Amino acid sequence: MFGMKPTEATPGGRVVRLKVAGSSKPKTTRSIEELCNAPEVELVLIVNNHALHASAAVLALQANKYVFIEKPIALTLQDTDRIIAADKATGGAKVFIGCMRRYAAALIDAVNEVASIGQIRYARVRDIIGPNSVFVSQSGTYPRTFNDYPEADSEALHTKTHNDMEQALHTKLGITVTKETAMIAMREIIGMPKDVVGFSPCATVGSPFWRFDASIEIFGDTKTVKVCIDSLFTKGLPTTMVLKEVSPNGSYREQDLILGMLMKATTA
Repeated sequence: MFGMKPTEATPGGRVVRLKVAGSSKPKTTRSIEELCNAPEVELVLIVNNHALHASAAVLALQANKYVFIEKPIALTLQDTDRIIAADKATGGAKVFIGCMRRYAAALIDAVNEVASIGQIRYARVRDIIGPNSVFVSQSGTYPRTFNDYPEADSEALHTKTHNDMEQALHTKLGITVTKETAMIAMREIIGMPKDVVGFSPCATVGSPFWRFDASIEIFGDTKTVKVCIDSLFTKGLPTTMVLKEVSPNGSYREQDLILGMLMKATTA
């Protein structure tokens, strides 16, 4: 869907032009090439299947469009490199990767707190994720699923996704394919690990838990910072930071913060 350009040139510069619902009929197309090359399109939002992010992003960048990619950027390093190369070819700074909790106040607070820890002694990541369908079905007033696509396309997508995940995780790292919510938080807070020392899955197919329990906890000598991430698939649920710290005089402090607001403080 396109044809609703958000800005227009004026003698004084660029101003936002608000489109009233129903005032014009947006164009639709089944061709991503047509969408990316349409002159009225300035920004392409890529929210399709993970395995198809790279091909769509490269087409948009080749058309010199700004690109927003929902996380993950891609499933393999090879596809990621393709996007980076296409971005550089346009002059760079045209791609933004969206993570749902990246700008949550509690996560930003956690990054600042971890920066003051000093030597990080240990980091623990926890991922217990129930079936997505349980959460997705509650995330909208009228959740919908679609099946108006060829079966061959569905099979091709399944094959590519499986091959990409096997190549990215099993072939490269030697670990079982799994979900990565708290791993994303780890990357944002302390960076990606240089190596995988240990990995212990609780299930090889799906999850037996009808719940969402994901967190990362970073331990220093006198401070620990824990970020608890609720379901990404249900609107309005918070990201929480738990801060535990021993002061120089020996007192103990514990704080729970939700979206940057202090909820509880205890000292001993």
